[in-house]
Amino acid sequence: GVTAEERRRCQEAGMNHFVAKPIQAEALLELLPQPESTAEATLDVDRLHSVVAGDPKFQQELIETFVQDLKSTLTNLEIAVRETDRPRCRRLAHGLRGSSLYVGGLRLSRLAERLETDAAQDNLEEAAQLLPSLNQEARALQDQLQAAPKTAG
Repeated sequence: GVTAEERRRCQEAGMNHFVAKPIQAEALLELLPQPESTAEATLDVDRLHSVVAGDPKFQQELIETFVQDLKSTLTNLEIAVRETDRPRCRRLAHGLRGSSLYVGGLRLSRLAERLETDAAQDNLEEAAQLLPSLNQEARALQDQLQAAPKTAG
């Protein structure tokens, strides 16, 4: 084992934490900072299940409709930003914010909200910079929605 003296010497040398051998993965993971992206889930399955109220058929239809609409919304958002069409960008981002929140897409909803705010503040340069993150999060949400457990019907 590790003695108290060894721990003290390490701390005096500037170490913030100490993990003794044999290293336990759980102990090590607790000490590592978590990336911000894991602070909020891509998909809140409980929210999705709450919306569909235990109806697996409705869940499937909702996901299919959302995914289909998502593709055209993302394409139209990119066009609106490229053409500096602020009202259209704001409207599309607002719709995406609401629809993603409805299906449990928390992070996508937050990104869409930032995009909507940027468009409202005539900051389409910032909006353009958000598009890659928005597309990446949309793909992640789409994958998780399609893999989401079905509600008990």
